[in-house]
Amino acid sequence: MLEMYSLGVTVPAGGSIPLNNSNFSKGVTATHSAPASIELNKKGVYRVAVNASVSPAAAGDVQIQLVKNGILTAAARSIATAASTATVVPLGFETLVQVPFDNTCCCATSPTTLQVINASTVDATFSIVDVIVSKLC
Repeated sequence: MLEMYSLGVTVPAGGSIPLNNSNFSKGVTATHSAPASIELNKKGVYRVAVNASVSPAAAGDVQIQLVKNGILTAAARSIATAASTATVVPLGFETLVQVPFDNTCCCATSPTTLQVINASTVDATFSIVDVIVSKLC
């Protein structure tokens, strides 16, 4: 189980949201491998919950989306409309991620990597981004 979060980060359009702080980390099934990446190391099903508050650089749609192994996950996305740059918009989603095999020392395997991106067309300042990853089975 893993909980990572960031406070007050500005992310360019299409950029990965860094997760700078660890609130909770238990075991090795989910690990924080880089500022914006979480690795899933054991096969199974994981619950991924993301909550954020964002102020966009321009009025319009703001969105966050989960990326799994470099591919956008269509079902793991949140979109909201901001009336102005002074508007703080809540975003969030929860999804399941299946990992088909364990990450081992063998060069033929690698971990499943997750990232949350600013899928908006404008830069955005996230007052908070919280990501919780739990292995279900």
